[in-house]
Amino acid sequence: MEFMMTYGWAILIIVIVLAVLFYIGVLNPKNTYASTCVFPPGISCYNFKLMSGNGDLLLDMGPESPAPPTKPTQPTTSPPSQATSR
Repeated sequence: MEFMMTYGWAILIIVIVLAVLFYIGVLNPKNTYASTCVFPPGISCYNFKLMSGNGDLLLDMGPESPAPPTKPTQPTTSPPSQATSR
């Protein structure tokens, strides 16, 4: 009978901890999926959607586009300083 009381308190504490975690949102199923998609280099993920009804995952992905070319800039040089002696 003593072991039932000991395990009963342990189970009660576990249930209370789980209830608190659910209440504050740590174990909320809506927060368990990622908000971004990451693929290895060479593949880009443009958009994704997880369907709530049947759990289907829709991915809009394709080859990684190269970075747009940048316009070369002219180096800025300051005019030589004029030393004056007095």
